[in-house]
Amino acid sequence: MIENFDVKYWKDCITHIDNASSVSLFPHIHADGDALGSVFALAVALRRLGKEVIVFLCDKPERALEFWVPAEKFNVKVVV
Repeated sequence: MIENFDVKYWKDCITHIDNASSVSLFPHIHADGDALGSVFALAVALRRLGKEVIVFLCDKPERALEFWVPAEKFNVKVVV
């Protein structure tokens, strides 16, 4: 649990995202299924809000995890 966390920071983040026309997302290095699922779920949500989204991956996902990269289906640009 984060103590002394100021909700203002979340509101600032939401304001910046709301005002942005494009958003870049970066999962952690050697992204596992949790990281890929999370980053692409957020990418899909942002696309539905009309944002252009680019997901930057440090490396190509393992073959078993490639299904988590729905770039074409959801019009999300992926850079590996």
